[in-house]
Amino acid sequence: MKTIKLLLWTSLGIASLLLAWMCVWLFQLSDEVQSKLESKTFLPPMHFYAAPKMWAVGQSLPILDVVQVLRDRGYQARDAETFGANQRLQPAEFLQLSQVSNPDQIQRLCLTAASSCLLLRNKKTLDPGLKDLPLQIVVWRDEKISQIFRTTSGDEKPSDFPVVELEPLLVAQFLGQEPIQQFHLSLGEIPTLCLRSVLAIEDARFLEHQGVSMTSLARAFVKNLLGKGYSQGGSTITQQLVKNYFLTPEKTLRRKWKEFFIALILENKISKDQILETYLNIIYLGQNGIFQVRGFPAASEFYFGKPIQGLDLNSCATLAAILNSPGLYDPTKRPELLWKRRNLVLEKLFDNNWITAEEKANAQAQALALAPRPQSIETFPYYLDFVQKELKEKGMPLEGVQVFTGLQPTHQTIAQESLQKTLSGLEKENKKIQTLLGQGKKLEAAWLSAQVSTGLIQAVIGGRNFKNTQFNRAREADRQVGSIVKPFIFLTALNTGKYSPVSILNDQPFTYQYQNQSWSPENYYKEYYQEVPMYFALKNSLNTATAKLGLDLGLENVVKTLQQAGLQKKIEILPSLLLGAFELKPFEVLQLYQSLANRGSLRKASALRFVLGSQNQSLYSNPNLNEGLKFDSPWEEKKVAQLISMMQQTFFSGTAKTFKNLTQQMEVAGKTGTTSDYKDSWFAGFNPQTVAVAWVGFDDNTPSGLTGASGALPIWGPTMQKIFELDPQKLQFSAPEGLKKKSIEPTPPDQEPAELLVE
Repeated sequence: MKTIKLLLWTSLGIASLLLAWMCVWLFQLSDEVQSKLESKTFLPPMHFYAAPKMWAVGQSLPILDVVQVLRDRGYQARDAETFGANQRLQPAEFLQLSQVSNPDQIQRLCLTAASSCLLLRNKKTLDPGLKDLPLQIVVWRDEKISQIFRTTSGDEKPSDFPVVELEPLLVAQFLGQEPIQQFHLSLGEIPTLCLRSVLAIEDARFLEHQGVSMTSLARAFVKNLLGKGYSQGGSTITQQLVKNYFLTPEKTLRRKWKEFFIALILENKISKDQILETYLNIIYLGQNGIFQVRGFPAASEFYFGKPIQGLDLNSCATLAAILNSPGLYDPTKRPELLWKRRNLVLEKLFDNNWITAEEKANAQAQALALAPRPQSIETFPYYLDFVQKELKEKGMPLEGVQVFTGLQPTHQTIAQESLQKTLSGLEKENKKIQTLLGQGKKLEAAWLSAQVSTGLIQAVIGGRNFKNTQFNRAREADRQVGSIVKPFIFLTALNTGKYSPVSILNDQPFTYQYQNQSWSPENYYKEYYQEVPMYFALKNSLNTATAKLGLDLGLENVVKTLQQAGLQKKIEILPSLLLGAFELKPFEVLQLYQSLANRGSLRKASALRFVLGSQNQSLYSNPNLNEGLKFDSPWEEKKVAQLISMMQQTFFSGTAKTFKNLTQQMEVAGKTGTTSDYKDSWFAGFNPQTVAVAWVGFDDNTPSGLTGASGALPIWGPTMQKIFELDPQKLQFSAPEGLKKKSIEPTPPDQEPAELLVE
């Protein structure tokens, strides 16, 4: 008897402990669900946007090309003949004018000033720089944009504006590290036929149960008992949502147990409409290359090439059929299976009295009606990797944010193609590179370019293939900089006021003694010119003349100039720094040249324009975009302008003369960079709009035998030329008051004359 009582009390104690543990666990589970609901951390994707599309005054561009861009972006054309004087354009509408009956003030302005004219109002966008939805008026003369006006009010007089801006395009979305395609719609925006198709095949009693269906669970239990493993799920829509939001898809009893209780909790936290809306927007529906297609709105675009609002019964049933197993019912692989399951969806709809027998028969008789599958879009992986690392550095969240970047997709594509073409060409034509390739060594490269005026990074390439290696050389590779440091030595000299571009430098071999060591710099090819003008020493990258100048100026003063240009890394104060015997990342080099291109105005290069949080609150705004913010320069503008005129000679008759043709299209300044052991090939330079850096070398520091002119320049030159051709405005480097261009006689006699800015 005592034994029985002991067993009963023991059992009761164990049961009480289990019950207590269960209560605590359920409370914790409820808090977890509540916390995620309140912070809206249900699989929050990161959204990455490119820079706004822009057209500028002076740009040669037919009006029909602009109209096509607007149509491609979903803008709707208004009819000029029926457009009345008192009517207003709505967001995402445009009006091409030739004549309008009873034109209003804005239309009269447009028609009297132009050979062609276009009015447009922007799409709605979250971009903080474009939220006003202004009316933009674009005026053409002879296929060239001659004027741009902007107004935010119908009564307000339009004001001149330098550019037309269109909303930025969404280029990528990520869930964690997974690229996705997903567009969110409210429940009311999704067709009823699509809602019913999903409910019919997945959970016809969705509106009746409280998160789990005991009938379905019992049926699944019996089938699993008779079969093997956990083949039958029996999950409701709420449970499927839980699996996608809170849990992994693994098929274990532990996971199913947790799914069961979270589903019950969730049904008591949010409404059925919220559950269904979320489910329809996030459920996995296929794969577009590396992109997960999530949600019915995105799947409609992917499978049918049109918005979900335009789907009929056949298409809605097809999407609901794919939902069960996108891999199994992939229409490109098993169309017959998909056809059978679509018909099953239609049968279920009929069984639930949601469609008529006639509607069912008509739909079952139709083909699947799928559109040609679109190619997966490029994610620009190196650029997005760069952006995410910058977000981390700034302490920004990486979940649920809207990231507006400086990305120019066309620039990125051009640079990628040029990089691949150059490296492939070197591997085919350069014997040393061929030999190293045969040893298993792969030549690599990096590219960065930015807008001069803002420092916004427009393109980033960190290597030949992101799939093979995620090492982003543009941001992470420390490489010796070689001769691209030299412009900062000459700038240091100009800033003393004791030197000019034509000051004579000594170009003879010498030995410098320091710290019980000796240093003897040498020119490439060991050619020496005795005495040369300063501009000649820079354009021909003469080591001895540059080193002698740097030593005369003082190493600390040269380092100070680099720091004023944005150098943050600490470098050793040794004579060899004058020839670039220290390491920087390509991004750090870009920052230095960005400062030169801006006449010493230190605008920090960044890939970020704006960052919004999960509630669309502002988390970051790039200060470089603030027109009222002044950036003081530590250097006299005249001196930087003189240096730029010296750097222009690099293309005319210096180390970059193989790309002299660039000077016929644009004003351009730059510098080749080659390390003494030929491990690194650089080119850094800019035109009035774009600053860019290219690097070529081997990851393991194997000498490539390439100079800056033979390795990096063949990437830099063609890329800059094609970027220029996108907007062929021949802008010029400005000459500050007090300077004038002067033709300098050739020195030595076998060289061409030079056009330099002098006082």
